[in-house]
Amino acid sequence: QVAAAEGIAAGRAKRLGAVTGFSAVRGPGLLLTVTDGRGDDPSTLVRSRDLATLLDALWNAGAEAVTINDQRITTTTSLHDSGSSVGVGTVTLSSPYRVRAIGDPRTLSARLQESTHGLAWTNLVAQLGFGFTAEAQRGMLLSAAPERVLRQVEAIDQERTKSQEPRG
Repeated sequence: QVAAAEGIAAGRAKRLGAVTGFSAVRGPGLLLTVTDGRGDDPSTLVRSRDLATLLDALWNAGAEAVTINDQRITTTTSLHDSGSSVGVGTVTLSSPYRVRAIGDPRTLSARLQESTHGLAWTNLVAQLGFGFTAEAQRGMLLSAAPERVLRQVEAIDQERTKSQEPRG
């Protein structure tokens, strides 16, 4: 029974690592390349809010894991403007932005073109003159996000917690 429980726990940890972004993952998907618009107008630069719009569109289209220029995107990843570049977490990136999204390439592409979020992205590309290409990929490897070190949190036993909950 112990070996079976350990196997179940290891499988669960592997799935959680993939979903949370803290494990490397492999699979088919889309490679999207986004470049700044032409000219000297600063409004044609790709900004963090623009990439956030694309990420929202990808998540809503069914992406299971995403990177921008090999930086894994998780629920705790920050996107911010850094001069004429975009910061992803603590890393500063510049155009071209290569966004890799794992998921079924056919449905991801179709949903990206048909969804409200995808249409918002398409409108941004057209209005601001960004370069944008999307290519189906058979197999991509996305690296894991950097491990977060917990300094103030300590794990507790769920049974102990239940017995200490205030009663109404």
